[in-house]
Amino acid sequence: MAGTDRASLERNPCPSKIPLGKRLRKPFDCRVPPEEGYLCTLESRETITRFLRGSDVVLILATFGGGTDTGEPPAIAQIKTQNLF
Repeated sequence: MAGTDRASLERNPCPSKIPLGKRLRKPFDCRVPPEEGYLCTLESRETITRFLRGSDVVLILATFGGGTDTGEPPAIAQIKTQNLF
């Protein structure tokens, strides 16, 4: 699970979590425009690359409500295609 909303990440029982946008976002900030979600995801490129290393298929689920979830999937797809492991 990856996201910019630290509170949601902390509450989620998923064992693997990637906080996005540590430098760009405040700790409990959400509801940002898709462009910021995209930039926050790219900021965490190294972590995402390590997490996806060795994967053959990556399934990206998002809510597409117009916030960070709308910006994250294209960035994750870009990271994965640039790093075909």
